[in-house]
Amino acid sequence: MTAHPGRPPAALGAPTDSPLIGVRQEPQLLWLCIRFPQLALDIHTPGNASARVVVDADNSVHRASAAARAAGIATGMSATAAAALSSTLQRLPRDTRRELRALQRAAERCCRLTPTVSLAPPDAIVLEVRGSLKLFGGFAGIQDALRATLAPLGHAYHWAAAPTPEAGLLLARCRREIKVEDREQLPSALGELPLSSLGIEVNLLRRLQQTGIRNLRDLWRLPRAGLARRFGPELVAYLDRIRGERPDPRPQYHPPLRFRAQSELAESTAEHATLMVAGSGLFQQLGRFLRAHDAGTATVCVRLLHRQSSFTPIHVGTRHPVRDASHLLHLFDHALQCAALPEPVTGVEIRCTDVRPFTPGCRDLFRNAATEAQDWQYALEELEARLGTEAIRHIAPVDDHRPENAWMSGAPAGRGATPRRQRPLWLLAPPQRLARRDQRPWYRGYLTLHSGPERIESGWWDGRECRRDYYIASNPAGVRLWVFQDLKQQSDTWYVHGLFG
Repeated sequence: MTAHPGRPPAALGAPTDSPLIGVRQEPQLLWLCIRFPQLALDIHTPGNASARVVVDADNSVHRASAAARAAGIATGMSATAAAALSSTLQRLPRDTRRELRALQRAAERCCRLTPTVSLAPPDAIVLEVRGSLKLFGGFAGIQDALRATLAPLGHAYHWAAAPTPEAGLLLARCRREIKVEDREQLPSALGELPLSSLGIEVNLLRRLQQTGIRNLRDLWRLPRAGLARRFGPELVAYLDRIRGERPDPRPQYHPPLRFRAQSELAESTAEHATLMVAGSGLFQQLGRFLRAHDAGTATVCVRLLHRQSSFTPIHVGTRHPVRDASHLLHLFDHALQCAALPEPVTGVEIRCTDVRPFTPGCRDLFRNAATEAQDWQYALEELEARLGTEAIRHIAPVDDHRPENAWMSGAPAGRGATPRRQRPLWLLAPPQRLARRDQRPWYRGYLTLHSGPERIESGWWDGRECRRDYYIASNPAGVRLWVFQDLKQQSDTWYVHGLFG
C-alpha cells in the first residue's frame, strides 16, 4: 500500500490520546447556584429584626434570625433551650409548602436569565448560565441582572458558580461567592470545605468525623475502593457528582403558563359592538398563545376597566379545554349582553391562568355520536354564558335503590348516566294511591301489568325503609305507568310512582 506524503495511512489513524485537530471542544457547563439562607424566616415577615426562630416538627430550631443568633441560639438547638436564652423569642412553625412556593417564585423570575433552571429544595436553585454569558455581556452582567431580578422578593441570598451543580451548592452553602470555571480547579476550590457542608446523612457524617476526616481534601485522598467498602457506594457516587466525574441530571423547572393582555379604548364607551372589537383582538392573541404551547383552557377572566369604578368581571368558561378563539369570543358575546356596566368602559383585559394540555377531538367525515356530544356541550356553554352557571341544572344518578332518592340536581356534566333498568321520566312526589275496581288497580281504566315484579327493599339505615314490588303497567288509553305494591302494608294497596313518556 502506498502512503501519500503529508497524510497518515488510512489503516493507522490518529493516536487515541491526542486531541482531534479542527474539532471544536464543547465548553463546560457553568452552574450558578443561589441559596436563600433565611427563606424559612422570610416567608413569615421579611426584614423583621426581632429575635425569631423557625421550629421543626421535632421541636428543634431550623433557622434563627440575626438577633436570635446574637443571643446564642444556634440551628439544631431545642426550642426549649432557645427560649431560655431569650425572653422575647418568637417561635414560628416551619411551613415547607410556603417555602417551596417561595422557591418556585424565585425560580420563575430566574427563567428570565436562562431557560435551564432547577430547584434544589429546601432553600436553593441552580441555573445553567453558560449559554447566557454573551447575551448579558459576561458573568458580571448576569450578576447585575440577577440582583435586579431577585430584588422585588426581598430575600437575602448567597451565590456561587461552578462546572457542576453539586459543587456550586457546596460553595453557596459555605458562603464562598466565587466562580470556578474548570473542573480541574474544583479540588483546590473545594478542598478546605468542612464535611458538615456536605449533603449527607448525619450518622454517616459522624462516622467520617470519627475517623479523623475534617474536610473534602482529606476525603478525596482516601482510596475509592476502600471508601466505598467502608462507607457505601452512595458516598463515592456523591463525590463523583461533585467533581463532575458522574452525570448529575436535574429536573428542569417549568413555570406555570399564564396569559394576560389588555386593550385600551380610544374613548370611554358602553357600546356592545366597540367592546366586541376590542375583545376580538385579545381573544385572537389568546388563541395564538394556546396553539403555540399546544394547550387549551376552560376558564378565561375578562375585566372591563372603568375610569372611576374598579372593573366589571365577566367569566367565560367551557366544559372542556378549548383553544378556538372564535368559540371563546362567541361565549364572551353572550355574557357581555347580560353584563350590567356601572359606567362606560375605558379598556378590556383578559387573564388566563387555567392552561391545560389540549387533546383534539376525533373528526369524521360524517356526523357521529362524538360530534353530537360536542354540539351538546357547545349548547350548554352558550346557555351558561347567557343565563349563568347556576341557571342550568343537571339530573345525575345517586347510588340508592329507592327511586325518590336515586337522583340529585347539580351542574351539567354531560348527558348523564343511562339507568340499567327501564325507568319513567316523570316521578310523582309523593306516589299516588290507585283506586281498585273488581280487585284490580284502576287508573282511567283497568291496568294491565306487562313486566315485574321488581322488588326494591332498602333504606333501613336512615329510618325511611321501603319494601315494594314495582310493575310496568298500561291503561286502555295506552298510558304507561310505573306502579308498585307496598309490602309494608298488609292490605293489597297499589300506588303509581311514575309516568313514562
